[in-house]
Amino acid sequence: MAPERHPSSLGTPADSINLGPELGPIFCTIAAINVYGQTVGNCVVKDGFTSAVGFQWHGAALSPPPGVPANNNLTSISDDGWIGGGTFPDIFGSTGAAITSPTGQTIILTNHEGQPTASLSWVNAVTRHGWAAGTSFEGGCQQAVAWLAHPGQSYPEFRMGTCGAASGLTDDWYVVGTGTDSLEDQNSEWAFVWFPGPGLQRLPGFGASGERSYTIAVNANHHVLGQIVDGTTLHTVIWYVGPRPATP
Repeated sequence: MAPERHPSSLGTPADSINLGPELGPIFCTIAAINVYGQTVGNCVVKDGFTSAVGFQWHGAALSPPPGVPANNNLTSISDDGWIGGGTFPDIFGSTGAAITSPTGQTIILTNHEGQPTASLSWVNAVTRHGWAAGTSFEGGCQQAVAWLAHPGQSYPEFRMGTCGAASGLTDDWYVVGTGTDSLEDQNSEWAFVWFPGPGLQRLPGFGASGERSYTIAVNANHHVLGQIVDGTTLHTVIWYVGPRPATP
């Protein structure tokens, strides 16, 4: 089947603000798209604040999508329709990390102590059943975390064991992200994979002194897209973090 070569212009909310010639007439960003073409993102609307938006191929944008708090930022959507998002530093009064079900029920995710997440917590990736991964401020830093409970999230998130953020998640609970040894030292950032059993594992680099590495996403075949900064050179890389071979 030949690829679609003609772009489709997505509708934007009727109340989006005009930011002038420097930023364009409407400032909207697309955050994620799933296999069915369902798309989520965020727009600056008439009150000057960012609003969650569900974009449609045909028809007006939904601002916000059904069940999503208007003042959340949306980051992700799963193939079965779960939407992930949360609070970013510049969003006043929004919830912490949250997911919204395909039927429009928003669930505020819980932290390590079982309390609702507060500001500076958000979901970076969501997959089927509402499993999610992201970051949550607790324990003195932004923790890389994942929420792998029942969709009702009746028990708290899993800490990955490092400050930083999780950026991707598979249906079989492979979590990838970027950790750090020191929040004050950017050179201490490193890519990781986490999965039940072995737990956190740093992903290998090229072995150069002062090297930094980051993850961007992971697919269902456990290929991890990321980047390694080696001195002044930026390398785009793919790691394979598949299941370990079965023990004879």
